[in-house]
Amino acid sequence: LELGGNNAIIVNDDADLNMLIPATVFACVGTAGQRCTTTRRIIIHHKVYDEVVKRLVRAYSQLESRIGDPLDSNTLIGPLHTQQAVMQFKATVAEAIVSVRFFLSFYISSSCSFALDSFSEHSRIYVCLFITGGKVEYGGKVMEGKSGNFVMPTIITGLKNDAEVVRRETFAPILYVLKVIY
Repeated sequence: LELGGNNAIIVNDDADLNMLIPATVFACVGTAGQRCTTTRRIIIHHKVYDEVVKRLVRAYSQLESRIGDPLDSNTLIGPLHTQQAVMQFKATVAEAIVSVRFFLSFYISSSCSFALDSFSEHSRIYVCLFITGGKVEYGGKVMEGKSGNFVMPTIITGLKNDAEVVRRETFAPILYVLKVIY
């Protein structure tokens, strides 16, 4: 599905996994995830989920030798375009692993030791807490020892489909693997 830069592949339980894996790898990591047609999410039927994740991790683990100079015909994954993109990659992976938000509701009363002009005596304040808790199955790191803005292609599982990090487009080779039951 081409969805304005946050594209997805849907995998039914009868999918041809031998065709799926190479197509998914290329769609996710070609151009280091820096095109608006890059696949960022794979939505997998629960019956084949574990097998697909296992095969994707195996395929990704064979890519390290194909990361390098984009002018070399053997290269599949080049560098990210800037150091800022590397920082965004790191921040996105960190957010996916430990995304914490909280919800709290309380009243401001006249007995509070602080007074804010914008709140009435009985104003209610809401704060939200949610813990995302994704898991990096592969990658998630900057490639040390390589000259340039190289990152490991990354597979993240355990997130909900409505997690903010999943809904956002990040120009880096990050794949969110989502399980569905239908």
